[in-house]
Amino acid sequence: MSDPRRLLLPMLDHVRGKRSAVTCALKCDNACLGEVCNTSSNSYFRDVVSSELSRRSALGLGLAGALTLAFTGGQPAGRAEASSSFAPAAKLPQSKLDFTPIRPVDKLVDELTVPQGYAWRPIIRWGDGLFHDSPDFKLESQTAAAQARQFGYNNDYTDILELAGSAGKRAVLVTNHEYTNEGIMFSDAQVASDAAGTRAVARAAHGMSVVELERQNKNQAWRYVKGAPLNRRYLTDTVFEFTGAGRGLGSPRQRR
Repeated sequence: MSDPRRLLLPMLDHVRGKRSAVTCALKCDNACLGEVCNTSSNSYFRDVVSSELSRRSALGLGLAGALTLAFTGGQPAGRAEASSSFAPAAKLPQSKLDFTPIRPVDKLVDELTVPQGYAWRPIIRWGDGLFHDSPDFKLESQTAAAQARQFGYNNDYTDILELAGSAGKRAVLVTNHEYTNEGIMFSDAQVASDAAGTRAVARAAHGMSVVELERQNKNQAWRYVKGAPLNRRYLTDTVFEFTGAGRGLGSPRQRR
């Protein structure tokens, strides 16, 4: 009998690092579990770049120079006119954060691990209400109408923009909900009993959320403000207008 974990997590015990099996399934359909696609005698690009980067110190080249070698067939900078194209080694900026890096975390550990002396806490979760009339999140009976008034699913682009004149005490959290994964949003029973309904909820979980944040001072954690004037939900049918530098770019349909 096959291992049931393989049916749920096809990349289990296969991937390196902390990449989610869901990510592999959605991004490339578990391509690295199939046959090798490069059947020629040519090297993989990653191997060419890795080889050239390992020679960077010996050649005295910067990262740009190493990549140039990779794209030009690995020819050394033997000619004076060629050497001018190599960039000096980049100096990494010094971080203001002082911490000891964490040790590698076992892939079976399902928790966020931070360095000693640091703590984390969620600001907002999928389904949290953004407006005063937002219904409570109900995992087993979620509706599209409720989701449209709640924080969306799957945070891709995420940024906190401090509001001018607030002395760092107010900001807006802007989040792009790029895609949904109904396989882990809903139970099999939910999908089987109401496939159209779960698809509608998933559509409403796409889009963008703009959420107002506040804190007492810069040493305190942010918290989101339900019903704040700046809160917004942009859905697949939301009409909006570009202003400023983006105004007038693209077709009328793209500007909506």
